[in-house]
Amino acid sequence: MYSFSPHIKNRLKQKGRRAFPKLVLPSIGKIFDPRLIRSLKRIALADFELPRSRYLPDHISLVIFRAKFKRFLKLIPWFTKYYITRLTQQARRRKKAFSLALLLGLFILSVSWGLLTQIRLQAKVNQNKELLSLESKIEEAISLLKLNPLKVKNLVVEIETQLATLEDKNFDRERILGLKTRFEEFKSENFRIMEDNEFPLVYDFSFLNRDQVGTSLIFLDNSLALLDSFSGSFWRLNKESKKLETLVENSPELKESLDITSFGRRAYVLTLSGVYKFDLGSGKLELIIPKDSSWSAVSEIDTYQGNNLYLLDKGGGKIWKYGESNGQWGNKTAYFGSSSSIDLKSSVSMAIDGNVWLAFNDGGMIKLLRGKREDFSLTGLDSPFGENAFIYGNESVTNIYILDRKKSRLVVLNKLGRLIKTYNAEVFSNVASLSVDEKEKKIYLLLNKKIVMMDLK
Repeated sequence: MYSFSPHIKNRLKQKGRRAFPKLVLPSIGKIFDPRLIRSLKRIALADFELPRSRYLPDHISLVIFRAKFKRFLKLIPWFTKYYITRLTQQARRRKKAFSLALLLGLFILSVSWGLLTQIRLQAKVNQNKELLSLESKIEEAISLLKLNPLKVKNLVVEIETQLATLEDKNFDRERILGLKTRFEEFKSENFRIMEDNEFPLVYDFSFLNRDQVGTSLIFLDNSLALLDSFSGSFWRLNKESKKLETLVENSPELKESLDITSFGRRAYVLTLSGVYKFDLGSGKLELIIPKDSSWSAVSEIDTYQGNNLYLLDKGGGKIWKYGESNGQWGNKTAYFGSSSSIDLKSSVSMAIDGNVWLAFNDGGMIKLLRGKREDFSLTGLDSPFGENAFIYGNESVTNIYILDRKKSRLVVLNKLGRLIKTYNAEVFSNVASLSVDEKEKKIYLLLNKKIVMMDLK
C-alpha cells in the first residue's frame, strides 16, 4: 500500500494542488497500479476529512474521487505524459535487452559456427591425411613389386583393409573411387587368378584319340617341337602357320624316352638305352652316348651351347657331364666331386644356362657354378615351392621360370633369386612341360592334349 509522509501532506495543504506532481511523483510507482489508486483515494478522503465509516467500495470511491477532486483531473495529461515516458523507457529497456540478447545470440552463433568450421576443417585435414596415406601405400606397392614382392603382398592386405574402412566414412567418394580403381587394376594385373580364356589354343591333338599326347615341349630352330613317348613320335609345329610336321614316327627308342633338350637345330633325347641326337638338317636319330654302367637313375638331360650335355642321376647322387670335340662325345666326368654334401636324391628338376639350377622336393632351390655351390637365396616368395616343381632356363633367356604344379602358379625369378612376377592359374597344376620365348613375350604350355600359350608380362 502506498502512503505519504506528514511532511508531504502539509506541503500539499500549504501550496495547493500545483505542487502535487513535484511532491507526489517521487513516491509514485506505476501510474495505474491499483495500490497507487487506493493511496490517492485515501489521501483524498483524509483531506476532506471523510469519516472511515463512509468509505465506499473501490469502484464507487473512484467516482467520488473524480467528482470531488477536480484538481486531480488536471493531472491526467501529466499522468499520460508520464505513462508514455515510462512506456518509452520500458521500450528502450526492452530494445536494449533485445539488442543485448541479439548480440549474445550472434556471438554464440558466431562461436558455434567457428567451432563447427574448425571441426569440419580438422576432419577434412584428417581425411586428406588418410587418403594421402592410402595413395602412398598404393604407389609404394607398385614401385616395390619387382624389388620386394613379399612386402607388396603385405601392403595389399593393408590397402584392402583401409579401403573397406574408408567406405564406411563420409569421405570424398570420387577420390576414393579413383584410388580403388587404381588399386584394383594393379591387383588384377599382378595378383589375380588368370582365366582360361587367357590361354589361347595353339594346337589341339584331340584327333589322335588318346588320353594324353606329348611329354616334353621344346624349341627347335625357332619352332615348337613335341616329344611323345607314348607313340614314339617327334613333331615340329610352325607357330605362325600352325602346320604340324612329323619328324620321327613310331620310334622304339623314343618310346623309352625320359627327357629331351635342344640347341639350335639339334635335339638330344635321354632314353633308357642312352642319349640320342636328332639333327633337323639330316632328319636322322642317332645314338651318341650309350647307357653307362655307372648310371643309377638318370632322369633328366640338359645342354649348354649344344656341345656340353648334363645328365641328372638322382640314384647315384651325381650330375654327369659329357663334352663334344670334333663331332665325338668324350667320356663322362662328375660335375662335382664325391666330397660334395649336396643330396640329389630329392631333386626334381634341373636347368642349365652356364650355371646349374636344381629344384628339390622340399621346395628348395640351389645354384651351382663350376661344380661349386653359389651363394644364392630366394627373396620375395610368400611361400616355398611345392613338390614336383619344374625349372626352365637356358642361355637364351634372362630369367628362371619355375612351374609350381602343387600351388598352381608360374614363378619368374631373376638369376639372383629375386622374385619378378607370379602367375596364378588352375591350369598350371596340369601342365606337363613349357617353353619360353622372351623375344616374343610368349610362354607355350603343354596341357593334356593341347598346346596353349600365354602372354609374358
